[in-house]
Amino acid sequence: MFKVYHEVSPEESIDCDVSEKEFCIAIKAIGVAILVGIDNCEAIRLVAEITPNAHLRAGLIHAKRYVSDKVSFSEPFGLCFPGDGLNYFYKNPFTGACNYGEHFNKLGEMLLMYAKDSGVPEHALAEQIGRDSEINIFIADMSNAFGRRSFFTGLLGFAIQTREELKRVFSDIAEDMSNGKKIADAFAKHSDWFDPFFLAVIKFAEENDKLPLAFQLLAEA
Repeated sequence: MFKVYHEVSPEESIDCDVSEKEFCIAIKAIGVAILVGIDNCEAIRLVAEITPNAHLRAGLIHAKRYVSDKVSFSEPFGLCFPGDGLNYFYKNPFTGACNYGEHFNKLGEMLLMYAKDSGVPEHALAEQIGRDSEINIFIADMSNAFGRRSFFTGLLGFAIQTREELKRVFSDIAEDMSNGKKIADAFAKHSDWFDPFFLAVIKFAEENDKLPLAFQLLAEA
């Protein structure tokens, strides 16, 4: 249990029940989002949106108010997430790692490193948000695809071998791609299968020519 502290209005501070694992999963997801080109504030907002723990979501939203691309990323988290059990999240090495990462424009990498050092297992985010296991297999398969042609080929191959209800989904995505639709737009048509985090990461990755990296990161998240 710790408190999300409201500096301007202390009376609005709230007690929170958030575990170390939940916090680190959120940090890892923010790192993934930043690495594909999503700015700091939008990355925090996106992760807050998919976070099932209402207390952690409130803390993330509150921290977002203090974060911009021009200020330290770690200080708002230190301000908004103090507590006896989680002090190390905003002391060394977290603060040092975040500031070092910002200095070299590698904040996303530093956040992933921090999550890994904190023991966050692979697929923890996918498990937390309840992503379909078959979608996870697809992401893993696509993480080995490079370039749109190999991606398209891999997509068709997966459509053949997956279960019937997903055959239609992937076949439809492949058809839209063959007709010139952007990959992100083709996936977005099936938001009942693909979670908001996946769709946002794919959208920004496609815009920034980072799709192979995006699938690699998603496969490990």
